[in-house]
Amino acid sequence: MPDPGATDRSDLRRDGRSSSRTALRSTKAGLVAVFFLSLTFATFGPAFNLVVAYGLMIAAIPAALLGLWWADRAAHEAQRDPARTNGIYAKSGAALSIAALFVSTYYTGFLVFILVFWPLVWMSLLVVYAFHRASVTAKAAREAGA
Repeated sequence: MPDPGATDRSDLRRDGRSSSRTALRSTKAGLVAVFFLSLTFATFGPAFNLVVAYGLMIAAIPAALLGLWWADRAAHEAQRDPARTNGIYAKSGAALSIAALFVSTYYTGFLVFILVFWPLVWMSLLVVYAFHRASVTAKAAREAGA
């Protein structure tokens, strides 16, 4: 017979600090991007195929961008809810994603494109950042008003 005075384990998660699934998704996406890069480097050798290598490198870019997007969402969740401990998962996802993004843009030649057209890239990044800040501010205002 269960002890009626014993604490229920289901409420331990609500009382303690918890990490979000978004932060874990960020780490997973960063690991997927690094996996694509590792798989690309593993194909170097006698059975090397340039099309497969470029395909894997290009597949690493969206995975890394998705990891950065989820890391940003996890960081904003942590600001809105101090009970969230997204710290290491969001940071590791962002670090893995940035590393994979740099390596894949270098080996595909997209980094040269970015360096040649850096003023356009810089301006587009500023516009994207402005839209991002506007959406974060609007979401915070909606949550405060609700």
